[in-house]
Amino acid sequence: MTVYVDEVFVLNFLLNWLLLKASVKMTGAAAHRLRLLLAAALGGVYAVLVLLPGMEKASGLLGRAVSFALLCGCAFGFRGQAVKPSAWFFTVCCAFCGLVLTVNALLGRQMVVLGGAAFYAVSFRMLVLLAGLVYAICAVLFPRLGLHSGGELTRLTLTAGARSVTLNALRDTGNTLKDPVTGEDVVVADWQIAARLLPECAMDASLARSPAQAVQRIQLLHPELKPRLLPYRAVGTRQGLLAAVRVQCSRPDGQKRSRIVAFSPTAVSDGGLYQALTGGSDAETHIGTCFKKTGAVIGKGHVHWRKRHPASAPAGRGGAADAGAAGAGGRGGQAEAH
Repeated sequence: MTVYVDEVFVLNFLLNWLLLKASVKMTGAAAHRLRLLLAAALGGVYAVLVLLPGMEKASGLLGRAVSFALLCGCAFGFRGQAVKPSAWFFTVCCAFCGLVLTVNALLGRQMVVLGGAAFYAVSFRMLVLLAGLVYAICAVLFPRLGLHSGGELTRLTLTAGARSVTLNALRDTGNTLKDPVTGEDVVVADWQIAARLLPECAMDASLARSPAQAVQRIQLLHPELKPRLLPYRAVGTRQGLLAAVRVQCSRPDGQKRSRIVAFSPTAVSDGGLYQALTGGSDAETHIGTCFKKTGAVIGKGHVHWRKRHPASAPAGRGGAADAGAAGAGGRGGQAEAH
């Protein structure tokens, strides 16, 4: 069997590139294009190395694990935030390999193992098309599927007087909204939460779009909640105001804390998975953890709804706080998970 090294590299490069892009689409990870290209090239180099004489150990489990770690580190960085996109990349690679096996079985063709790499009787073009299909499925059907999961979502219970409302909250690093007087992080919730928490105020969408009137009504009926107006900026909104109140916020583990909750006139979630956003300060890893002030953070904040953003550097006092690759190659094709 003849294997052409240049085809092995080019094919693995293309497959790695498409599968890395697919994992980025599914997780919303911030990955620079150059890093993805370098990672894809690294996967292509590894696919060539395992075919060279004397490199049998590189195709073993340890070699594959090391190459996968280096590839993911090159693509997503060597930091804790890279674990999730790396895990989704591995999942996408497995899905691609399963798709290749399925097509190979349907065609009734045999698999050949050479140098620890699996070769399928599937053409170069077919492998690229299958990888493109995986990318299209991830980009169109499952965009940002792995974005909000794990420790990012938490259950919160907001209590105002005798009424309580339990909801899902997302810890969003794009939410840097703070109270301009106290500098506290603010929880941003849908206006429907206010309607459930304060039914006497008859909160509706039109009232939510008139925060000054909402604050007046809450002040009249619930002065103990200390209603206030909070300035904010968001994508598409240079400056605006949100009605906010102070309530008791508790987590399932029993931790309680007084929090300021602002009510958004639009939904904070694009799919209804969560109904509130917690503060985006990196120091606040959980809603019940005391936040750490990193310099003066008093002022207006950015609220980037329906989109993830890295937390911005705090502004001065009184200022604004702005917000394994799968390889394939050779004649007849090669597909392997690095």
